Amino acid sequence: MVSNRALGAEISSHRVLRGSISVASRNAYTSSTSDGNVFLAGLDYVFGDDKEQNDNKVPAHPPIGIAFSDEDTSAGVVKGDVFIDKAIDESDVVYYVIYWAANGTAVGPPIQALPKMGDTILYQLTNPTDPTRGVLVPDGVNQLMAITSNHVGQMPTGPTCDIWDSVATEVGTIVRGMMPTSG
Repeated sequence: MVSNRALGAEISSHRVLRGSISVASRNAYTSSTSDGNVFLAGLDYVFGDDKEQNDNKVPAHPPIGIAFSDEDTSAGVVKGDVFIDKAIDESDVVYYVIYWAANGTAVGPPIQALPKMGDTILYQLTNPTDPTRGVLVPDGVNQLMAITSNHVGQMPTGPTCDIWDSVATEVGTIVRGMMPTSG
């Protein structure tokens, strides 16, 4: 049996999911990277308790969009809110799966699988072992992607959003050479 470990709270009309959830899936297991990031790996397909009308097809309806805003000021590390705009028709959707992506192609294992909620989903991308910290962006990755899935499988692709890594720069570095020197 796979355990669910979801920490959630209602914020206006959005459901916030923190930490990680485990979902029932064929050949799925969690794995850790050397930096402590945890991810769902070996995902062939995701399924839920509610068998939808289209029992033998992967979802035909992608999410409308995905958006992300980085709040971590460390280079190569991101932390922040991921918004997924639900599919126009969710009748064949059970989960929304977030992936790292490079130029429109999903890269590596899923970051997270989130159950459909009938509304925009807000997921907080943080380090699962320390929610005050961000996660390292894998080499070559420049986007996040959202894909719909059900008990049969998942769409091959979905909408993406670019990752703009917010990096703090010291004021002295910015104004160096701009100020007259005495001498």
